[in-house]
Amino acid sequence: MKRFSIRLLSLGCAFFLLSAGYQSPDLNNALRLAGKNRAELEKVLAHYAAAPDTLKLNAARFLIENMPGHYSYNRAGMELFAEQAMPVIRSNASTESKQKSLEEISTSLTDRISVEQDVKTVTADYLIYSIDDAFRLWREEPYATHLDFDEFCEYLLPYKVVDPQPLDYWRDTLRHTFDAMQCRLINSEDYSYNNLYIARAANQKMKKEMKPSWSGSYGGFSFLGASLLGKTPFGTCDDYAIASVRSCGAKAFR
Repeated sequence: MKRFSIRLLSLGCAFFLLSAGYQSPDLNNALRLAGKNRAELEKVLAHYAAAPDTLKLNAARFLIENMPGHYSYNRAGMELFAEQAMPVIRSNASTESKQKSLEEISTSLTDRISVEQDVKTVTADYLIYSIDDAFRLWREEPYATHLDFDEFCEYLLPYKVVDPQPLDYWRDTLRHTFDAMQCRLINSEDYSYNNLYIARAANQKMKKEMKPSWSGSYGGFSFLGASLLGKTPFGTCDDYAIASVRSCGAKAFR
């Protein structure tokens, strides 16, 4: 009976998605590649199909259609690394000593940190959160309100900036870094709609908090989760650039 109910639910979801009129070859391909995770993606589509804001449904389709081929470090493994790395970062040890310790920690966790396909692992809750928050930024932040929908999808909507960024809640973790600075610029008529000044402000603050002088990796993997990225006083040039952009909730500035 339970298996029969699950089959009925799956058939009902499939019929709903088809009748809603938003099937496409790319969407069908993504749902097929999702395998057991297909139900999570269908939850997202059903959620926005029932919502009054049709743009959010189009945004969900855009993300899911483009999801195949993208991958992330598994969240549990990166959280374990962060738990062990935080005491090192907060210590009074030299930068060189911290770098060595982080490499030793990450090397010891290589069997716990894996790369997973986004389409097979992303949850409905995470994707809905990401879409809703991106729309909030688009409609409330002066540096983003001028974007049209296509530009929004390209620069502000993505739930991640680069592979293999772990699927953590990076918008919430990093946005406070520049809240005060953004408010100061937004209150200035000259700068409030100028992305160049927002980017410069973010870069100036990052220069004081992270020194992009390290060219190594973290013992076998090359990307930190958001909880560490904003606190580590050193990193690669990529870390520096990504932390700066991600703190403003964006993929890139135009």
